[in-house]
Amino acid sequence: MAARASIKTNAPLLDPNDPKDVATQYLQANKLNEVFQELCTLIMYRRPANPREFIIQQLQIMHAARECRSATSFFNETDLSTMFSMFDVTNQGTISIAQYDQGLKSLGIDRPTLRLPESIHRVDRTLFVRSMYASSCMSREAEPQCHPH
Repeated sequence: MAARASIKTNAPLLDPNDPKDVATQYLQANKLNEVFQELCTLIMYRRPANPREFIIQQLQIMHAARECRSATSFFNETDLSTMFSMFDVTNQGTISIAQYDQGLKSLGIDRPTLRLPESIHRVDRTLFVRSMYASSCMSREAEPQCHPH
């Protein structure tokens, strides 16, 4: 008999008969945790007078961006500066490259437009805002223009 190679995976086995597993799979497949996280972040940044209407508007924007296959960026330079402050909890005026990378991920930027030179080990507020803003704007401009229905 030949030995069978076993393939190990980190993914948990989901039971299609277990409602909790079905719900978990649905949430993951539709990236709903990410959507809710983005909506909650936007609400905390913008603090709209009517949060329900704001959520509806943001979902419409996300839907239009998805149809265009473009990255959404709801953040302006002031929002990005605030985001930098959230990473710079000790008020040093700089953040680590790991924190910078997390900022990119938070904005849904997989490949930044502006790559940091390898000689840079810390990122200041100006560079953070400029890089995040340029990367989010360039990723949207690179996509074909699309208008919601």
